[in-house]
Amino acid sequence: GASIFFRFGSEDGETKAQDTTEPTAAPSALSENGNSQLEGKSSQPEGSSVQLGKAGVQPSGGNSQVEGENLPQEGAKSQKAWWSSMFSWPKSDKAFHVPWGISMVILVMIVWMVSFYSVGKIIPWVLNTFGVERAAITKRQLVTIMLLTDVLGNIATMLVLRFCLRQFLPTTKDFLAWFPFKRKGKWPLAVVATSIVVFPLVYKLSELNQDLFPETPPNILPHIEPGPGKDPHAILMYCLIGVVCAPFWEETIFRGFLLRSLCRYMPMWLALLLSSFIFAIAHLKSSTVLPLTILGVVMGLVFVTTRNLLASMLMHALWNLYAVYTILYL
Repeated sequence: GASIFFRFGSEDGETKAQDTTEPTAAPSALSENGNSQLEGKSSQPEGSSVQLGKAGVQPSGGNSQVEGENLPQEGAKSQKAWWSSMFSWPKSDKAFHVPWGISMVILVMIVWMVSFYSVGKIIPWVLNTFGVERAAITKRQLVTIMLLTDVLGNIATMLVLRFCLRQFLPTTKDFLAWFPFKRKGKWPLAVVATSIVVFPLVYKLSELNQDLFPETPPNILPHIEPGPGKDPHAILMYCLIGVVCAPFWEETIFRGFLLRSLCRYMPMWLALLLSSFIFAIAHLKSSTVLPLTILGVVMGLVFVTTRNLLASMLMHALWNLYAVYTILYL
C-alpha cells in the first residue's frame, strides 16, 4: 500500500505528502526534479504529479487520503491528544534563523529602547509647553494619556523594526509576512488551558521574588482607588493598555524579533532564557524579574511551538487581565 510521509512546520502550515507506492504494472523511475513517473502508457510528462487510479493520493481539504484504504498514520493522528495538535516543537532551531547578524540585533534593541522610553516623554512635554499643570489633570485624563502613550509606543516599535530591517525585508508585504499571525486553528484552547495552570504559579513566584528582593511593589494601577466605587472608565483604559497595546508591542519585539534572532547564535532553549530575562529587566523592577522571566519563557514556548505570535499575545493579554483582577479584587 501507499505510505505517506508528513512534514510539519512549513511556512503556510499545510501538510505535504509524498507517495512512495511501487506500481506493479510498470517500473517506477525518478525524474530529475524528484517526482515519481511511470513508464509506458501510465507515464506522466516530466514535472507532473503521479496519478495512481483507485490507490492514488487525492487532496481533500488540505489532507491526504487514499481511496478504499484506511491509513494507519491517519488513525494514529486522529487519536493524538488535542494538546499535541495545538503545540508542535520545531524539528530544528534553523526554523527560526534570521538573515541579519548580531550587530543588527543589538542596534534594533538599543534604538527601540531609546525610542520607546522617549515616547513616554512626548505628551508630558506637550502639556508643559502649553502650560498645563499636572495638578489640573484629572485621574481619568491621566489614564487616557497613559493609553495614548502606549499607542505611540506600539507605533514606535513597528517603525523601528521596519526602518532597521528594510534592507532584509524591503517591501511592506515581506515585513508583515515575517511576523507570523495565524487566526485559524484551536490554539486558543491550548493557550487558555496553559494559562490556567501557569498563572497561579507565576503569582506565587512574584511573592517569592518580593521576599528575596524586598521592594515597594509597583503600583501599576495608580489611578484606580481600592475598594468599592472603582472608576469604570479608568478600569477600561487599563484593560485596553494591558490586553491590547502591551501584548502587541512586547510580543512583537521580544518574541517575534529578539527570540528568533538569538536562535541564529545559540540553542533555542538558551535563546528562550536570554530573551525572557531581557523581557523581565525591561520592566525596570527587581521585584518582578523572577516571575516575568518564567512568564517570558512560557510565552516563548507558546510562540515557538505554535509558530504564531497571536498565541503568545493571547497569553500575554490573559496574564495582564489576571494581574489587574488580582490587584483590584484579591
